[in-house]
Amino acid sequence: MFVFLSLYSQLLPFAALHFYEQKVGIEHKADVVLLRSALLGLLGLWTTCIGLFIWVTKRAYLSTFYQKITASQFTIESFRKANSHEAKILTCFDNHISLIAGIKAEVKEYTLAHWHEFEGKSWLTKAIVSQIPDEFIPTGALARVRGGVGRRRKSVSVREILGMDSE
Repeated sequence: MFVFLSLYSQLLPFAALHFYEQKVGIEHKADVVLLRSALLGLLGLWTTCIGLFIWVTKRAYLSTFYQKITASQFTIESFRKANSHEAKILTCFDNHISLIAGIKAEVKEYTLAHWHEFEGKSWLTKAIVSQIPDEFIPTGALARVRGGVGRRRKSVSVREILGMDSE
């Protein structure tokens, strides 16, 4: 869709110029040759930028511009192909949790089974741990990881703030 819209946006000015050129009775009409030259110059600049972008992009990533794989499918495939604990955990929890919804049970089983191997590793930062839902962390490790404190509450009611909820 992105490629289509990019090409479409490059064709529209030429279509508009064509209709402008055909229109009769416009006072102080701009020089059509000058407009066409400007549009061709901009098209050339756009084409050059696209070429430079492709040239500086890592070859391994070029396929991401035309693959039909979704982010969730890519995350699941990456988790299953990863050959280290670090790669598997970062794939799952350094991204939005919804990307692993299709393999939630598999990831949960994996993290629960291998958690003791993760602890103390430099890649298991507080930021990553904060992204891991409590249900993915073994009960014994949960208190250590969270510092004896449960997960932070997401919201507080107005009644609680005003102290009206103590009844």
